Amino acid sequence: MVKITVVKKAYFEDIVVQEQSSLGNFQACERFSEGQEFILDSIGKMPEDFCAWAWADIHRDIVMIEYGAQPPPKLTNPHSIYSCCTEGLRPVVFRIEKLQ
Repeated sequence: MVKITVVKKAYFEDIVVQEQSSLGNFQACERFSEGQEFILDSIGKMPEDFCAWAWADIHRDIVMIEYGAQPPPKLTNPHSIYSCCTEGLRPVVFRIEKLQ
């Protein structure tokens, strides 16, 4: 089993301001909340209400952690990694942990 935790939502306001005329009212990602957790019973199945864009970006890291990889840098829990969606103006950082 794997746990995904939403760690941080970023928002690059300085870039958004340059594009404001075409973006309208643009804010940090509204799909996730910091601290939100998802527990996966199956690493092949996206959790309900999860963003498909973020899932596509972090799925390889989920698989890597589930199968025992210990990627650098070494964290307190060696069976965890930080990963993020690649939405350039408002990315979301996730902590992915294998549950023992």
